[in-house]
Amino acid sequence: MLLGLALHSGWCIAQQCRSSDTEATDERFQPLPGGQIVDQQSHLVWMRCSVGQRWDSSKNTCTGEALLLTWFQANELLSKPEYKAHRWRLPGIYELSSITELNCYDPAIKLQHFPHTPASHYWTATAFANKAGYYWLVQFLNGENHTDRDRRLAFVRMVKPLP
Repeated sequence: MLLGLALHSGWCIAQQCRSSDTEATDERFQPLPGGQIVDQQSHLVWMRCSVGQRWDSSKNTCTGEALLLTWFQANELLSKPEYKAHRWRLPGIYELSSITELNCYDPAIKLQHFPHTPASHYWTATAFANKAGYYWLVQFLNGENHTDRDRRLAFVRMVKPLP
């Protein structure tokens, strides 16, 4: 209970990684200008920051607060010209799961590539086949996948194909 209060009151717990297991994949991601990063394995371009955050190139980090959105709000955002013109979209479950770093915890992602990623749930575009109105999410606390209602609030990281 005390841990739950600590997390909800804004306290920060540092990410923990088994460093010897995580170093081999560092060359997989290549930064691009404008807060984007290429996954050379999947040939996808990712936003380094969660939706709501801004890339600060002078500090090489994400600033501001990530937005919590419903699945519908996330898709409405994609129809805005600044996202649509650049072909940004919600990732599929396998795509988003591919950037988790299971040798790290809280969050389960490489922070040098995706700084200030909340250790929480992120939406995917993948519908749950067994229940209408449910979609797959990736939990970046530990990298697990699960489903929930489309009205739930979660974070968003957008992706697009490599040009």
